[in-house]
Amino acid sequence: MLEQTRAGNEAGTEAVKAVTLINGGAAVAVLAFVGHLASIHATPTTIMNFVRPLDLFVWGVFMGVVASAVVYFTHLCYFTALGHEFAATTARDDANLTLAARKDQASTRWNRAGKWFANPIAVLCGIASLCLFAVGCYQAYHPFRSGIILNSTEDQLSFRGAF
Repeated sequence: MLEQTRAGNEAGTEAVKAVTLINGGAAVAVLAFVGHLASIHATPTTIMNFVRPLDLFVWGVFMGVVASAVVYFTHLCYFTALGHEFAATTARDDANLTLAARKDQASTRWNRAGKWFANPIAVLCGIASLCLFAVGCYQAYHPFRSGIILNSTEDQLSFRGAF
């Protein structure tokens, strides 16, 4: 059981790292491309077309970081519950049944907090981060398709012509 929990935690942590990485990479790529557009004197409108995708990628990174923090809180819940379980066992060994009952209740509450509150929030933040990446990619596609307009000639360039 402990190995299954550990494997699940590692998989969740790797998934959170992955969604944070893809959104962060996309944000950096859009920033670099916007810098390139500025260097070739693209119109402000053309450059502003990439603000929304950049915004979505940054929010995707934020959701990944929130998911990472919630994963940490989930671990805290489970470790605190385990500490209360150990305290309850020690109290039972010392014949202190009242303390053992209180520690068992506290352990149950911390386990529930991890299972029913923290885990779902981490999963939802991870899914939101992935969805923000997908929508950001979709919204970045449209400015590429419509072409790049330069200030100097006002000629529309294809994607290849911008380089």
